[in-house]
Amino acid sequence: KGEDMKKDNKKNDQKKLSLKMVFKDCAYAIKMVVSTSPMAFLLRFLLELVNTVSGFLVGTYAVRYIINSFETGFDFKTVAPLGLQLIINPLITMVEDVAFVKVEKRVLTKLYDKCTEVELACFENPEFYDKYVKATSEITWRMWNLTWTVTNLFGAIIGMFLYGSLLFTMDFAFIIFAILPLFGTFIKRKANVLWHKHTTEDREHHRRAQYAQRVFYSGEFAKELRLSNAREFLLERYAKASDGRVEVVEKYGKKEMFLELMHTGLQTIITNPLAIAYAIFRTLVSGTLGIGDCAVVINSVSSLTGTFTQI
Repeated sequence: KGEDMKKDNKKNDQKKLSLKMVFKDCAYAIKMVVSTSPMAFLLRFLLELVNTVSGFLVGTYAVRYIINSFETGFDFKTVAPLGLQLIINPLITMVEDVAFVKVEKRVLTKLYDKCTEVELACFENPEFYDKYVKATSEITWRMWNLTWTVTNLFGAIIGMFLYGSLLFTMDFAFIIFAILPLFGTFIKRKANVLWHKHTTEDREHHRRAQYAQRVFYSGEFAKELRLSNAREFLLERYAKASDGRVEVVEKYGKKEMFLELMHTGLQTIITNPLAIAYAIFRTLVSGTLGIGDCAVVINSVSSLTGTFTQI
């Protein structure tokens, strides 16, 4: 029976989720989170809208006004969007913290109820147990992140139209600069696939190490550890698990670092300098851009790049 379970697990690992199944899982997760804390979800949408709009106002019109009005004086009203944005972020954090606890309680209760229906033989199977540990440790925040991705996407789309419209009225070339880093999305996807393999291989070693740690922490095993050779066995088990984790890091670490450097470098080394150089050229050489507009454009290109990447 154990061999059959191993074969079934291997088949399931080799299966790829269909797009239909992915959307079905996403819909299930979102439905559970929303039904657990509907007000938090709606408030998050509202806060995301306000945060995006206020961020746009602070990064564009307020900055332009402040720089261009040094000679004529400064109006206190221009800092209102900035003050609003300072309030929004802590408010979002508070809403998320309260709602997350509610979601965690419901999701894990459902998971624990389900695990009591599973045959005891499953818990003796390492492949099943690894998946069970992964589910209990990751399911809540993954469902949570998926739901919040919907609200973040909403904010990103609004930001794309706001920053894109502004840059389009100034110079379409700036939009091209903002689009360039999207090529890094393919690099990021490779990095994500690599990271998934990394964490999957690390999980078994991590679980073995945690088991040894729990035994040493627990008072009920204190006598057994002193009266038997369990201490040496557990220390050896812990050492092997830790060495295994190191091997996994050495196996994937360099590749992950290289892909991350390529991904971040595309924006920080190529895109931003090009946009800054072009904005400075239009400001100092051709004189077709004001100093305040130059600062706004540089900030807007970076913000538009961020929204494109997020979407």
